[in-house]
Amino acid sequence: MGRAAIFTVHIFDFDFNLNPEGGAIVDPVINVGDTVRWQWDGGDYSATSVAGSLESWDSGVTSLVGSTFDHTFTNVGMFNYYCTMHGLDIGNGTAIGMAGSVTVNAVPEPATFAALGLGLLALRHRRR
Repeated sequence: MGRAAIFTVHIFDFDFNLNPEGGAIVDPVINVGDTVRWQWDGGDYSATSVAGSLESWDSGVTSLVGSTFDHTFTNVGMFNYYCTMHGLDIGNGTAIGMAGSVTVNAVPEPATFAALGLGLLALRHRRR
């Protein structure tokens, strides 16, 4: 199994963004076992999952620049979240206003040496 990764989402200017310079909004696409780290770059914000989600988290509101909040994802799916001060959970698994999403994919199964060996044996046997 590969190493789990940490993806930093910057929180500033009423937005959540993987890009610390701003610009086009980029939401993280990660694998099960990876962590999203929300980092406060300015302002009073929270990172809070919508109600009823398979993944649940709430950073609480903070304004301390440089603060971080981590959540490690254990389920596959798209998970919506919002800032409790500047967004709204609209009750159907989505949020409006200051909101974002995290897409979590299954971890690809690594090829094992045993499967590779069996494949090579089958290929060798087939060539005879």
